[in-house]
Amino acid sequence: MSAMRSGVVSCLLRRAFAVRRPPVVSTSSSFSPICSTTIPAAAPRSTAERSCSGNQHVPHRHQRAGLSTLRRGLTGPLSARLRLPMRGLEEFRDPEVVKAGDVPIVGRSWTVPELRRKSFEDLHKLWFVLYKEKNMLMSQVVLSRRSKVPIPAGDRRQKVKRSMKAIKVVVGERQRVKRAALRERQLAAKREQRQAAAAAAAAEGEGGASEKGSQAASTG
Repeated sequence: MSAMRSGVVSCLLRRAFAVRRPPVVSTSSSFSPICSTTIPAAAPRSTAERSCSGNQHVPHRHQRAGLSTLRRGLTGPLSARLRLPMRGLEEFRDPEVVKAGDVPIVGRSWTVPELRRKSFEDLHKLWFVLYKEKNMLMSQVVLSRRSKVPIPAGDRRQKVKRSMKAIKVVVGERQRVKRAALRERQLAAKREQRQAAAAAAAAEGEGGASEKGSQAASTG
C-alpha cells in the first residue's frame, strides 16, 4: 500500500514539474483564412505524463497563446474580406472611413442617356439605393454639425440629386409614351366603331332601296 502511494506521489510530482513547450502554429502560405481554420497542436509530453494520464490535454494558457498567435498571423486578406453587413441605423452612416484631410473618391452622377437603357426594375432598385444614400448623407451632415467638423464630400448630395432627377426624367418620358400609345389605341378603337356604324348604315340603305325598286316593279 505504501509503495502504491509513493508511486502515485512521485507521478504527481513529475507531472507538476514537467517542462511543457508552447504549441506550434503553422504560418505557411497554404493557410486559407477564409475557408478554414487551423487548431494549434498540443506539445508532446514526457513519458511520465503519458504514464499517468492517457489523454493528451492542452493547458488553457497554451490554447490562448496559440489562438493569439493565430490571430496575429491572419493579416492582410482576412481584414479586407471579413466585413459584416450593416444593419439598422448603421445603414445611415458612411461605410467609408475617411481620415482628416483626405478627399474621398466618389463616382459621378447618372446621366439620362445611360438610364434610358435601364429597365423599370433596374430604375426602381437604383432609386431606392440613391434614396438610402441621400438619407445617409443627410445623417452625416447632422453628425458633422454636431461634432463641428467639415462635412465630408459635400458634392455627393448634389450628385445624388442629379441622379434622382435623371431617373424622374426617364420615367416621365416612358409615362408620356405610354399615355400617347393608350390614347392612340382608344382613338383607333373609336374610328373602327364609326366605320362599322357607317358600313352598317350603308348596308341598310342599300337594302331599303332594293326593296323599293322591287315593289315598284311589281305594281307596274
